[in-house]
Amino acid sequence: MAKKNKLKLKEQEIYDELKKEQEFFFLGKEKDYEENFVENIFEICNLLKLPKIKKIERQKRYNISNFSIIIDVIVFHEDDTYSIFEIKCNNKYPASQATSQTNAIGQLLLYSSCLTEIYGAQPRLFLVDQKINIRTMCTFSQYKLPITLLEFQKDKLFVPYRTW
Repeated sequence: MAKKNKLKLKEQEIYDELKKEQEFFFLGKEKDYEENFVENIFEICNLLKLPKIKKIERQKRYNISNFSIIIDVIVFHEDDTYSIFEIKCNNKYPASQATSQTNAIGQLLLYSSCLTEIYGAQPRLFLVDQKINIRTMCTFSQYKLPITLLEFQKDKLFVPYRTW
């Protein structure tokens, strides 16, 4: 993944970028997209200025009283913090992209609530997709959600909404 200039964009510039057509399309399944993301996780965490990685777990199951959750990617950092990445890759039905991404909001908030009880600290939350839908961005902006949006395509990492 190539390193790009680190710019802080103005709100209108972010919306302009989100309106652009998707440049690269990942043609595999969500599981394969997740694998591709994890292959680049050290560089991604470095670009996001996250603490160094201690451990990465994929498809980690947690049993919580009468239900369980499965987290796509959880990263434990050397400073004893952790980050949760919910991976979306909606190739089959692109028209449902905004719905898929907004459904991920509930998943991430549930994961945060459950894991905060387990680990005693709140995680950083990330929603990762090939293309962040502009309606998703509007939802995040309107409700000030505690989740960072990541657009990850080939050698491009775009962060239209950041919470920390």
